[in-house]
Amino acid sequence: MSARAARLIAWALSVLAIALAVGGLLFAHFNDLTERALQQSSMVDVVLALSSPLGALIASRRPSNPIGWLFCALSIDSGITVFALEYGSYGLETRPGALPAAEFVYWVGSWVGVLGFLLGVFLFLLFPSGTFVSRSWKVVAWVATGVTFIAAITDAVSPWPTHPSLRFENPLAVEASPGPLAATREVAFTALILSLTASAAALVMRLKKSRGHERQQLKWFTYAAIVAALVSVVAPLHVPTWEILAPVTYALIPTATAIAILRHRLYDIDVLIHRTLVYSALTASLGALYFALVLVLQFVFSPLARQSDLAIAGSTLAVAALFRPARTRIQAFIDRRFFRARYDATRTIEKFSERLTERIALETLNAELIMMVQETLQPEHVSLWLRPRGPENS
Repeated sequence: MSARAARLIAWALSVLAIALAVGGLLFAHFNDLTERALQQSSMVDVVLALSSPLGALIASRRPSNPIGWLFCALSIDSGITVFALEYGSYGLETRPGALPAAEFVYWVGSWVGVLGFLLGVFLFLLFPSGTFVSRSWKVVAWVATGVTFIAAITDAVSPWPTHPSLRFENPLAVEASPGPLAATREVAFTALILSLTASAAALVMRLKKSRGHERQQLKWFTYAAIVAALVSVVAPLHVPTWEILAPVTYALIPTATAIAILRHRLYDIDVLIHRTLVYSALTASLGALYFALVLVLQFVFSPLARQSDLAIAGSTLAVAALFRPARTRIQAFIDRRFFRARYDATRTIEKFSERLTERIALETLNAELIMMVQETLQPEHVSLWLRPRGPENS
């Protein structure tokens, strides 16, 4: 796959995931599903679907690494889940017959969310390099794949939970032997949760073996994975605060990945994010300033002229004059907060440049030059060779 095709596919998946999540929220608003037992995890799906730009960014810059595509697939799966459940509920209960294929769409939403657990297992096993810690962890991947298939099948043919407000049933439900089917489903889900926990343990092992930048990149993500695995374990206990804890917990995973990218240069895409942050903040700040100046100047010049051309011209000139200093200040603030290594390196080079204007001994200059290179580039070894000055160079 070419780099251009990877970018188009990744960002198309991101847009689709966001559209599905927004559509699901709109249908949820019309459905008023605050009391539905089947919709308790909707906010988890919304959070994961809205984090799709992170997966698109990684996949578009590192298409050979499966991590970005796993994030994209997780976002799509979550978006389909929340959209399908809310779409089906609207077409089956809120306004019966108003939407086409509502029963089929709801049926898809009743089991497709199980795939998210499998994607989470692979994400934990492969982050950040896209390879397993060792071959033995492939067993966890195969087990998770098998039990996910079983869990999805049993969900697809199980009767939907009864609820006072739920007045429609699964058309493909197997009613002959619900006992063994329910037991198989519980065993499959238990094995799937254990696989997710084991994959989090693989992250801990990878963290112990890592050094330097890789350790910093893994640290936050490993903590987030452990918390998500623990919450998944206690989820079947129906803790009263589950609806609040679950979205926050699962939001930690894309957040931890963003921290690894921003602060520790994961996948070397920090330059793109740096420019995005700088110019997004700059656009928002100057846009707000422009509209504020237009309003103020219209109020000031209203006694002099009915037209707002003078106010618009003055605001435009003021914003144009402030563009460069505002960009400098915003870039310094973002470097200080998210790109500290680059900020410190720039400050070190500036201080060294100031020292060059002074009269200092050659030995002192050599020592300071070596120190500057060590602080900014952090190489394993630094040596300085000065060309001897011969008669031809005098």
